[in-house]
Amino acid sequence: MKSYRVRWEIDLYARSPKDAAKKALAIQRDPASWAVCFDVFPVDGGGNVDESKKKVPVDLMGRRSR
Repeated sequence: MKSYRVRWEIDLYARSPKDAAKKALAIQRDPASWAVCFDVFPVDGGGNVDESKKKVPVDLMGRRSR
């Protein structure tokens, strides 16, 4: 099995970093959320992103990637 780093990003207005994290978590956990687009990077044996390989954009709703 291969190792990957998966990133999901969102810009939010919030009162603090913790408030922003709470809002992002609520969006991810909402069953009706459209937070289904991720950037996936291969990770080398040392746990580092393999910079020699490109990220793979993944949209789990099947829309066209960026």
